[in-house]
Amino acid sequence: MGAQTLVGRETEFAELEAGLRRAVEHGGAFLITGPPGIGKTTLLNAVAAEARSRGYNTLAVTGLECEAEFPYGGLHQLLQTVIASVDKLAPPQKAALLTALGMTAGPAPEAIDFLPPSSAGHGNRRVAYGADRP
Repeated sequence: MGAQTLVGRETEFAELEAGLRRAVEHGGAFLITGPPGIGKTTLLNAVAAEARSRGYNTLAVTGLECEAEFPYGGLHQLLQTVIASVDKLAPPQKAALLTALGMTAGPAPEAIDFLPPSSAGHGNRRVAYGADRP
């Protein structure tokens, strides 16, 4: 897929594609918000397909309003497919992540609000990640 299949989203796709190029050196994540029906999912699918065509790993999560009160619910859903790689993290980050996900006992890590209140529980998020590759 590419920008040529996205009508009127060439600028947004180009910005996301630049983010993919930067991910090789620095990792990266994308957050796309907006009202229903403006093409967020189509744009996300296009950039995810581009990332996969480059050999990148991708993760996806869809926020649900009914899960908004569960601490780290979206993070838990996002990381389910890669949680086996948790041992690659530095010990403090590993402990914080496993505690936040309820997988080990300990004091709860401080909550960090990654999303503006208007987008909590709505829309899709895709992330390019990787240690061996973006």
